[in-house]
Amino acid sequence: MLKFCLVIHISCAFLSMLLLIVRGSWQIKAKDWRSNKLLLTLPHFSDSLLILSGVGLWILTDIGLVWWLLLKIGLLIEYILFSAKFFSQKSNHKNNNTYLLAIICLSCAVLLGYYH
Repeated sequence: MLKFCLVIHISCAFLSMLLLIVRGSWQIKAKDWRSNKLLLTLPHFSDSLLILSGVGLWILTDIGLVWWLLLKIGLLIEYILFSAKFFSQKSNHKNNNTYLLAIICLSCAVLLGYYH
């Protein structure tokens, strides 16, 4: 079960990164990615599986709330907030800092998980 959770977690992490980059690129180029049902729903599904598999790994490994796990959770929360702000239909997309911050937060969370 541990191996299954780990495979799901790693796959969803890279899928979330890929989907963030694709949607962000389309957003910056003013392409209508929202008309693509897959790009509209798959990121939410992938992020949800990422969080659920992370909770599963945490329960199965019984490591407790160590510093790097708390930092990783914080980075994932910031990734979600920055992504939501960037992809909000109300926001002004001339400033792409929130997109860059979302990529940095997700990348740091992935690297933190890899090295611990």
